[in-house]
Amino acid sequence: MEWRTAPIRPKRNPRHDRCCVDARVARNDLEQLKERLEARFPDASLTMDRPESETGTWWLDARVQGHLVVIQWRPDRGYGISTPTRDDYGSKPHELYDCADAAYKRAVDLLLSQTRTVPGLSLQKIRESRGLSQVAVAQKLQINQGALSRLERRTDMRLRTLRNLISAMGGELQLFAEFPNHTVRIQIDQLLSGD
Repeated sequence: MEWRTAPIRPKRNPRHDRCCVDARVARNDLEQLKERLEARFPDASLTMDRPESETGTWWLDARVQGHLVVIQWRPDRGYGISTPTRDDYGSKPHELYDCADAAYKRAVDLLLSQTRTVPGLSLQKIRESRGLSQVAVAQKLQINQGALSRLERRTDMRLRTLRNLISAMGGELQLFAEFPNHTVRIQIDQLLSGD
């Protein structure tokens, strides 16, 4: 079977389009990321698995000093990164990235620090990963630090509250419904108009 190396036009994905300048460079994105990792880590073991179909998932295993980072890529979904254990076989990626630069930077960080990804982060961990204190976020939300502490520990909260909290941390809350063959972005503003 011969692989096409010419660019293909993937399905449009709002998560992918925001960060990447040209989504048509789809086929070679992970191969280019592999080349960058080879240049950065000459002694790394890098193994790429190509999909059976054009829309399938590409896999790149990067191993440095025994530490494994797995990068997944699909033209319609962007990049997924994990540092899997034996129990993670077949699971979804722990972290998602829109473009090759962001995925590359995270992979380099994980390989250099020999640290692991975490499947899903708590609100507290998200805030901490952004280098923000509870006091700083609480000020942006116009609440006190204690109220933010309680908010971060909640197991159930309104969508509007979550959107405001993510915004105060410098992010944008996006809601997606994932189906077996595609992902759909849900318009949060429509859901909040009845609040």
